[in-house]
Amino acid sequence: MGLAAEAGARVLASDDRPAEGLDRLAGVPARLRSIEAFGEAARVELLGCELLVRAGRPGEAEPLLREVLGGLPPGSRPAAQAAWLLARVLDELGRPDEAAAVRAEHGLAGDDDD
Repeated sequence: MGLAAEAGARVLASDDRPAEGLDRLAGVPARLRSIEAFGEAARVELLGCELLVRAGRPGEAEPLLREVLGGLPPGSRPAAQAAWLLARVLDELGRPDEAAAVRAEHGLAGDDDD
């Protein structure tokens, strides 16, 4: 269930159809958490946040990213990915000081244009 939805959302994202990808992911994280697949749920939530950003909706992604980041093990690769995306979102929202603080807290490089 989760893997198929995630794969479909990634295909739609690569085809520049992030809104359709978001539709594909609707409800998937909750279903994954219900079967205690917490890591998979976090991965799908991160993808959803990335799709929100691609769809031009960074303001919606910010609180979700903060929630996901708070539930990930500090120093883990998923936490670094969530922190990187959160910093990018904060930059897009015109809050560079907050973005810099997130980068510093998570040991990320200051230039995330790559």
